Amino acid sequence: MTRDPELCMGSTYHSPMPLLTERHHVFPMYLSALLGQPINPTRVPLCGTEHSTVHHALEHLINTGEQGGHRFAERTQGYVDTAWSWWQAALTA
Repeated sequence: MTRDPELCMGSTYHSPMPLLTERHHVFPMYLSALLGQPINPTRVPLCGTEHSTVHHALEHLINTGEQGGHRFAERTQGYVDTAWSWWQAALTA
């Protein structure tokens, strides 16, 4: 079995362990479109589970201003924090 050479760090503790990683935008495309901003091309390797988790957290933050009581691994939380900070700055610009 071959694993993606640029492994999603979260996949080391997901169960079942994902076999594939995809490159996902750090700054969500749908939020950029909503603000009429160009798509930032920065991407990171994430498995589907971690990608969905980040979007789930952002949905909570956008709707309530809180993370819904969720606690994430440090790396995942970093992606959430980066996207959330960007979103807030973009709204006030």
